[in-house]
Amino acid sequence: MKNKHVLFITTLFILLFNFNVKSQLYLGGEAQINVAKADVSWSSDDDYKNNQSTFKPRIGFLINEKAMLGIEFWVVNQKIESSNELQNFKTYSFSPFFRYSFPIVERISFFTHIYGSIGFGNGEVDYDNGWDYYSQEMKYNNYSVGFIPGFNLSLTKRINIELTLGNLYYNYSEIEYDDNNDIVFQHNMDFDLNSIGLGVSYIFKK
Repeated sequence: MKNKHVLFITTLFILLFNFNVKSQLYLGGEAQINVAKADVSWSSDDDYKNNQSTFKPRIGFLINEKAMLGIEFWVVNQKIESSNELQNFKTYSFSPFFRYSFPIVERISFFTHIYGSIGFGNGEVDYDNGWDYYSQEMKYNNYSVGFIPGFNLSLTKRINIELTLGNLYYNYSEIEYDDNNDIVFQHNMDFDLNSIGLGVSYIFKK
């Protein structure tokens, strides 16, 4: 499976850098911190907490003033806690994307960011309810497509501030557990309103 990942990523970079011959280069990055908390029972002691941090460096090439093609690398750390369970996950994903901008005023534009990603990761689940305890490790492969809306503020002709709001996505996962080598297949579709990201980018004009 990892050989397929390497082949996929290598092909994307070859296509993108060949495309760069006639395009302007975009370099950017984005950070997200998502925190969610909820009561999952009548007891206030039984809470659910989901903390997630995401970093996305990206490179792209401008087709014209409004359209861009590129690839980004996602690094995601997630920690989920409840009264008797602790889950930790780390995921790495490569995502080709297409972005199209719609000018609003002179320095501000709205953009649509459409992506597809292929990734892998590992996780650990620790369960303890006072009389029963177990720990389980897993590794997984993720495949997803999604749509992210956002706004771009041009500070100069080269430097931009970017704000992304939400993530509408479909995700498919293959999860392998270490204790019995079973593989579980999962898929879900969601609109994550907690995914708010702030980034900066630089345009190398030719």
